[in-house]
Amino acid sequence: GIIHNGRYGIYDRYQYVMFMDNDVVIEDLALFASIVYENNFEICQPATSNKNVSHKHLIQKGNGVREVPFCEIMSPCIRIDVLKDLLKNHLYKSESGWGLDLLWGKLYKNYVVDKVVMHHTRPVSSGNWIMSNGLTPFEEMQKINGSLHN
Repeated sequence: GIIHNGRYGIYDRYQYVMFMDNDVVIEDLALFASIVYENNFEICQPATSNKNVSHKHLIQKGNGVREVPFCEIMSPCIRIDVLKDLLKNHLYKSESGWGLDLLWGKLYKNYVVDKVVMHHTRPVSSGNWIMSNGLTPFEEMQKINGSLHN
């Protein structure tokens, strides 16, 4: 795992970590990785196909790379120094993950790699879950979004 014996065990071994939902398929992960390393992005993701998408600004547009307001929680690729900060200061704010994408969009530059497409194979369905903190993912997102404006 990420944390091993109280230490963040990935810091010495990796430059990036990508967190992918189990219903995401990326067409060319090797190409994506090479583009990520070449550009030294803070946070990025492949473009999304136009099926089962929550955020229209992430749908593929052309064949390049573009800065976006935020990368979605379903598949962020995060540079290790950024991940250190997020783990220490921010990731605890949302059990579901909802709203964290809005947060890191305010803290770091986020990019979409349009040259590589990912497909979300199932409809978004986590919105009605009740987390152990008693909140739905949507309520967690609202709470984080409110903290960004205070």
